[in-house]
Parts: sequence; structure tokens; C-alpha cells
Amino acid sequence: MKALAASLLVVTAGGLAALPGAAAEYKWIDQNGNVVYGDHPPDESAVALRRPGGLTVTQTVKAPVDPTLQFPLALREAARANPVALYVANDCQPCQMAAQHLRLRGIPFQEWKVTSNADFERFKALGFSGNGFPAISVGSQRSVGYEANAWNRMLDSARYPTESVLPSSYQYPPAANLSPDIPMQGATAFRQPPRIIDASEVLPAGGERRDPSGTSGGASGGTAAPSDFRF
Repeated sequence: MKALAASLLVVTAGGLAALPGAAAEYKWIDQNGNVVYGDHPPDESAVALRRPGGLTVTQTVKAPVDPTLQFPLALREAARANPVALYVANDCQPCQMAAQHLRLRGIPFQEWKVTSNADFERFKALGFSGNGFPAISVGSQRSVGYEANAWNRMLDSARYPTESVLPSSYQYPPAANLSPDIPMQGATAFRQPPRIIDASEVLPAGGERRDPSGTSGGASGGTAAPSDFRF
């Protein structure tokens, strides 16, 4: 594509009048590599490429699809105003229960894995007051520790539907490590100081209390977490 752009520059500099589209006001390269001439600029999905001499060549690209477009109105408005992020650790049964809770209620969310010191530093930088897992952010609200009723109240206050209306075709994004793959606001964009709900000491039914070192009977495997992790 660079070669095509370069050849276009040479031809334009050497003799625009000889080109069949010389009278056109706009020129760009489409997604198939074809040179396009037109009286109107390319659509908003085009990306402008500046070249020496003041000529602008654009390459049309496929615009990213907003997954919320397929949601019913109430869910779409909630997801855009108060996006949900779930933060999990390795070997964390409450984390699995929390993810299942969100899926059963039909809550679209991004799952972030906190499995290294770098992840944990990013987690703290996002404003979480505790070091327990799972943790959740709903817009500007944060909660550490899983307690179903408390989480439902957060989701209710963010106007998420109480029962799933998520389209059956929706696919949850894959879980990803929190650091260093995303900018600081990539997990959740906070627009105001957070309201902290500390539920880290509340355990789900049948849950197992773990000491602050993050160890418990039978837990093994996975990447070692920082020593002050707990869930």
C-alpha cells in the first residue's frame, strides 16, 4: 500500500491534468487498494495519511462495531452510562461465582485478570481500597469482595435490567490481564470520585475464608499473585 501511495504522489506531482480523475476534488485509497476520485470526501471511517507536498491520501478502514447497538434500549443506555468491569485472581472460586452471577443477569462486562504485581499496581491505581477478589466496578462505583445482594443493588442503581435481556448472539470479550495492555482508563472510565462499598469480609454461601497471604487448603497452580492478595 505504501508503494501505491508513493506512485500516486509521483503521478500527481508530475501531471495531474493527465489523470482521468484530475478534476475531482478528493482522492483516496479504499480498503481494496483502489485509487478513488470523487467530488465528496470519504466517509468518517476513513483515515487520512499525510504525505510531503501537502497531498492527503486516505485509506478507508472498517469502523469498529459498537457491541451495545444490538442491545435493547434500557440495557444499551445502562451499559454506555455505567460499564461493568470484573477483576479476578487465580484459583478464586468466588470470582467464578461472581462471573456466573453477571452472566445469569445478562450484564455485559469486561473481565480483567489480576495475577501479577504489575496487574495489582494497576488495580490499586484504579482506586480500589481493598486487596480482595473478586472486585467489580459499575461506572464510578466499586466493590471489593463478592456478595450477591450488594452487587445487585449496584446494578439496580445503574439501571441495569433485573432480568437478562442480553441477545443470545452476544459474545463476552475474552478475559485479559489488567497490565500493561490497556491505558489507565481502559478498564472503566471514571467520571467522578468513586463510592466505595467494601464487601471484602462477606463470603458467599459455602465460601472458604482465606488468610491475607492468599493461601487456603487445596489451592494450587496458576501464576503467583502478590503476597497481599486475598479473596
